[in-house]
Amino acid sequence: MSRIALRPCPMCGGREIEVLHRQPLQQPAGSPLPDAYDVAACLACGFVYADTPATQQDYDRYYAVFSKYEDTAVASGRGIDALEEGRFEETAVSIASRLGAAARILDVGCAGGGLLTALRRRGFTSLCGVDGAPGCVAAVRELGFEAHCLPFSRLQELKDSAPFDGIILSHVLEHVADVRPLMAAVTTLAAPAGRVYIETPDAARYAEYPYVPFYFFDSEHINHFDLRQLVALGARFGLSNEAVGERTLEVAPGKYYPAAWAWLRKSGAPAAALAEAHTGLGEAVRRYVARCHAMSTSPVLQRLALAGTPVVVWGAGSFAQRVFGQGVLDACRVVAIVDRDRNKQGLEFAGRTIEAPEAALARHPEAAVLVLAAVHGAAIAREVRALSRDARVETLDDSPPGSPEGQNTR
Repeated sequence: MSRIALRPCPMCGGREIEVLHRQPLQQPAGSPLPDAYDVAACLACGFVYADTPATQQDYDRYYAVFSKYEDTAVASGRGIDALEEGRFEETAVSIASRLGAAARILDVGCAGGGLLTALRRRGFTSLCGVDGAPGCVAAVRELGFEAHCLPFSRLQELKDSAPFDGIILSHVLEHVADVRPLMAAVTTLAAPAGRVYIETPDAARYAEYPYVPFYFFDSEHINHFDLRQLVALGARFGLSNEAVGERTLEVAPGKYYPAAWAWLRKSGAPAAALAEAHTGLGEAVRRYVARCHAMSTSPVLQRLALAGTPVVVWGAGSFAQRVFGQGVLDACRVVAIVDRDRNKQGLEFAGRTIEAPEAALARHPEAAVLVLAAVHGAAIAREVRALSRDARVETLDDSPPGSPEGQNTR
């Protein structure tokens, strides 16, 4: 189905789109983000993105108030486990291969400072981070780094700290509503021969990683890149392509995540005129949508609903937003929603207040614990059993850790 977009294409500004999928999402009370959006392909350039009515200012507020990266005990972005530390170290090695240790580097969307820490271990001394979440910036400053609390829409305010020899946008651009103003600011902040490293999820390979249905469509990931689109984005801002490639990230034991990366260099050349529509990305996302629709609905919810079993839902993140948004839990007797993230606790979600796990499990010892976590479900299940040896744990994850499907795609 084609129509006029609510949100202009973040790549080319086009307004005509083809709708590929409608994604419902249950938001916590007070969230500035919508309860649904269309995943669409731009008919002008072929880019795939979320056609959402939310503005960049809405996303700035979301990351300032509802950020899931601030609780350093559970949030990604700081190096919370060996796998994440390994990913940061691999990225730092790539940066060191292009930039000397004296280079001034800006990490945009620095979260808890994990990448900055990995760079410091490799001898880099002029490091700066920027993030829209106050808690993240405070944590990064505690680690001894220069850090600025700025939403992406105000990145140009760092001009007094510029120029930067290297600007890192690692798993950032998929979160940004106004991509073009951000890239214009990046180009301004970069030194005359500065390099820009961009890494995003690789939408061309979504269909190879079917954790749970529609895993890659959530409130935060609203732009879907592949290698070709990363290069095209750089060309629009006069950034020449030095190298592109793929990474396959192990995000939990036996679970992998596709990523695309590009090294771009500021060359001073005028932006390229790119009028050709690249349809390959839309076709890849269509395959992913079809695969998600074909994934069987778990019989777990049917059993819980028919038995009238009280259910404690563990997880109030993206997976839970999709499940509640689709209404598939409506027939279940949900008695509590819990999450280990302290930044979520106390929020109203799906008509209930998110609690710490211990309180709800003690209050409902007879309840089944439904784990809604696409990646770390096995670890949460172990934690549930540590808290309550007799707890009945259920999961909707159709791609368990160590599955051949996950391992073969590395």
